[in-house]
Amino acid sequence: MRRTSGFTLIEMVLVIVLLGIVGLSFGNIVGQGMNIYVDTTAREALAQKGRFITDRMLKELRNAVPGSVRISESNTCIEWLPIKNTAIYETIPVAPEADTEIRILPEASLEADDRLVIYPLDTSELYAASISSDSSVVTVKEAVSFSAGSSTSMVDVTLSASHSFPASSPAKRLYLYDNPKAYCKVGSQILLYKGYGLGNDKFSVTGIPMADSISDVSFTAATAGLQRNAQVKMVLEFTDDNIGETLRFDHNVLIHNTP
Repeated sequence: MRRTSGFTLIEMVLVIVLLGIVGLSFGNIVGQGMNIYVDTTAREALAQKGRFITDRMLKELRNAVPGSVRISESNTCIEWLPIKNTAIYETIPVAPEADTEIRILPEASLEADDRLVIYPLDTSELYAASISSDSSVVTVKEAVSFSAGSSTSMVDVTLSASHSFPASSPAKRLYLYDNPKAYCKVGSQILLYKGYGLGNDKFSVTGIPMADSISDVSFTAATAGLQRNAQVKMVLEFTDDNIGETLRFDHNVLIHNTP
């Protein structure tokens, strides 16, 4: 007689249990893999935010006029004057002498109303809305055309008024600038402020969002000396509450332009 083969009830139950265990284990593995992927992606996005804003700030602060970096009392705002042009000079009127003209060799053309500063030691003078006749800052009266590739001759620059500089630069170097910029932590964002003009409050204009997920910011500065460049230390912390991750970016910015 021919025997018929098949599953017993016990075997069927065992198969179902084993399949359930395998399925549950596989589901856990897949779930853990997805969680790891999501966390890694979020962590990388957080790192990219940090790298973007810190790289940008490093680049911009290195081009600051010497002595122009200002930090708020809360250490969460940093303000500076970007260098627009630089030059070396031949002669300048140093107190008690005064003159309406100086002779310089610039890197590029000068524009009317550009501010010109020599040996800046007083930050308040750099930002002042009005300029005294004996400060380290003076305004250019007329535009001066200059092309570094086609000329190496000194040019005469007419000043807005008769001026007397308090001191001469040891390197006979001067800087030209116009409007300040600032980065500030507002809530969980870093905002860029620009175009608000000298002598005005940076918060008088709308800030441009540059980074979010900011949990902490700290700026500190060491001033420059005759032969020492200024240094800015900045610490930025980025936090993603969804993954419970905090990344800290700690940088020292060397401002290479000595007075």
